[in-house]
Amino acid sequence: MKQLWILTVATLLAACQAKAVSTSDTEAKGDTLYTWNLQENIKDTPIKVNAGGQSPDIVTLLAAFNRAYPTGDLSYLLNLARDPKFTRSEENEYGGYDVIDRKNGYAGTDITSGADGSYMDAALWRRNNGHRLLILHFGQPTDPEIDFVLCYDYDPSTQQLSLDHKEAEALQPLWKTNKQFFTLPQQGKDILVREWSRTWWHDLNNTYSWNGQYHEFAYTDHDCFTLFLEEGEIKSDWGLVWENFEDPTVAEFALADLDGDDNPELLLCEATEAENHTFRALFTNVDGNVEQIGISDRSHELDLLKGGCRTYGNADVGLGLRVMDHAVEHVFIKNSRAVRKLMCYILVNDAHDNYDYEYSENGVEMSEKAYDAVIDSVREWTEPLEWHKVKSPE
Repeated sequence: MKQLWILTVATLLAACQAKAVSTSDTEAKGDTLYTWNLQENIKDTPIKVNAGGQSPDIVTLLAAFNRAYPTGDLSYLLNLARDPKFTRSEENEYGGYDVIDRKNGYAGTDITSGADGSYMDAALWRRNNGHRLLILHFGQPTDPEIDFVLCYDYDPSTQQLSLDHKEAEALQPLWKTNKQFFTLPQQGKDILVREWSRTWWHDLNNTYSWNGQYHEFAYTDHDCFTLFLEEGEIKSDWGLVWENFEDPTVAEFALADLDGDDNPELLLCEATEAENHTFRALFTNVDGNVEQIGISDRSHELDLLKGGCRTYGNADVGLGLRVMDHAVEHVFIKNSRAVRKLMCYILVNDAHDNYDYEYSENGVEMSEKAYDAVIDSVREWTEPLEWHKVKSPE
């Protein structure tokens, strides 16, 4: 009987102690941080996770983060987590929603109150090496518009959270000046990122897939390029049209700032098995106004230049030229707009034993000397291109 009494008391003490730890873990210490000043206060020092163990749930990890960096939205969410039965509120007292999904490793809240509204959520991944990846996502829609993520690795051997720089680097924008808006998964493992260009007025809707250790760029949705694909029906002044484009589908794209204005030009590569990205179209975009400035196909090459592009190959018979005629076109851009176009036609003579040359600038005839003076100053684009995959339409 005495042994039973001791066991009962010990059990009650352990339960009370566990409850006390759970409650205190949700209590933040220090000054409250907000979406607008959280990032600047983050330090690259480990965060101790009380009673983390081998498999801490998302509430345990968020509580540890909130003790180190108390935030208003997260403190509000952790207060809800004190009720182990709470899972979701479709409309909270602020008009938004609240979610705590311990099973799937997700928690989030949307506190909507006009221009001062804010939101945050977090997701948890199990890594192949037994660690955990925790990503916290904070944002507010206006005044100012903010959206960012913080990435942490949980090491069960030390029971600590440490900033995960590799994961953070993997989620950097495809173009350095673009703004990102993150969507963390409540179910599943992939992260969706809307990448917004303030100069394009245009989105790149990207998916980052989970490889068991961290996320990596997978593809951009095809719909992002509808505006570009429709521009001029991918056709040049020569009458060139991309082959195999009865139902155009983009395979890959690359970004390059040819004119140095911090606004990238876009290269689209069509979906064929051709090597070396044979079929390409080059576009500029300013404030949503797209301009196609060069294309290539099997008989026409497209080279990138510092400040523009060059297309060359067989001249088009639609212009009244013969099959053996050739042409070279240089298009120069400034502030992401075509400002100068030089053409050189190489025309076989009637005897088919030599060629005549015709030069023009913006449609006006020019001398060979003037043409050569411009061409001598042309520099090739030598920076490597990073090609990104595009998801084909269903």
